[in-house]
Amino acid sequence: EGERCRGQRRATVGSAESMLWTDGTDVSWHTGAWTAVAHGDVTFNAATGTWTVASGDMVTYAYRLLGKTMIVAFRFLATTTSLATATVSVVIPASKTANRTVTNLCLIDENGTATAAYAQVTAAGTTIQFGKIPTANIAALTDLFSVVGEITFEVQ
Repeated sequence: EGERCRGQRRATVGSAESMLWTDGTDVSWHTGAWTAVAHGDVTFNAATGTWTVASGDMVTYAYRLLGKTMIVAFRFLATTTSLATATVSVVIPASKTANRTVTNLCLIDENGTATAAYAQVTAAGTTIQFGKIPTANIAALTDLFSVVGEITFEVQ
C-alpha cells in the first residue's frame, strides 16, 4: 500500500519504487527504475571526424525517467576519436528530446590525464554533448579517450 506524505504515495512495484503525485489536478505514476541502453541503440558522433565506442567501451549508459525528468548516467571508457574535435555527442536515450538547455560537470580522460568537462543538452535537442573546460579540442586518440558522469534534465 505504501506510505502517504505531503501529496505523494510511495509504492514498490517489482524492483522499482514508484510515486503517485497528487496536486489536485494531475495524478500520474513516475517509475524510478534505471534502464540500461543497449549498445546497438546508441549513436555516437564527433564535431570533427568520428567517435568510436565499442560495446565493451560502453561500461554504463543508463537512464531513469521520473515524469518529465530524465537522469542519464554515462561511463564510456577507452574509446577512439579519429581527429581532434571540439565535442563528442551521444543520442539521448529512449528517443527523448530535451525541453531546455542544461549543462552539468563531468570528467574527460585523455591518455590518463583527467580534465574537467561538461555534459550538455540543448532545448529541443536529441543529443548529449561533451566538451572540455576550458574550451579546447579533444585529442585524436585510439582507445585512450574516456568520458564519465551524469546529467539531469527535463524532457518534452
